[in-house]
Amino acid sequence: MGRTSKLLTQEVVDLAESNLEKLGRSGAVAIKLRAITSAHKHGITAVAKAFDTTKATLISWIKHVKNESLDLLTVQEGRGRESVLSGDHKDAIKQWMIDDSQITIDKIKQRIISEFGVDVGRSTVHRTMKALDFSYITPRPKHYKQHPDALPEAKKKSSRAN
Repeated sequence: MGRTSKLLTQEVVDLAESNLEKLGRSGAVAIKLRAITSAHKHGITAVAKAFDTTKATLISWIKHVKNESLDLLTVQEGRGRESVLSGDHKDAIKQWMIDDSQITIDKIKQRIISEFGVDVGRSTVHRTMKALDFSYITPRPKHYKQHPDALPEAKKKSSRAN
């Protein structure tokens, strides 16, 4: 084990352990708190390797606990991939759906590719539709042998109609 860290004092470890008891053993913040308590016993370098992170990251976690700002240990917003569709694209897609209520996901996808030059998948189009408060609803198909006059007559004779 290397030299002892001036930053990782017994007070910081006690804070981490007390917060760990409050949070429980699972969750992203709990994992980071366990890394801090382990770093006190095994060293920052060894724990950083074990938790597959860098020493700088582990040191920043220690600083957050020392400053009692555990909210900074949570995953912050703005992470993840950015959408390939901009706000202008989404506005245009919304207008397409308003103009043609029967438009399909595949037609929207083809139109996005032809007009914006952006290749997106069906899932992306569906997520965009949901984000714009539209739903993709398909009607139940009717059997080709179904007689059109038989349905009202069947409803009249149904036991649930009474």
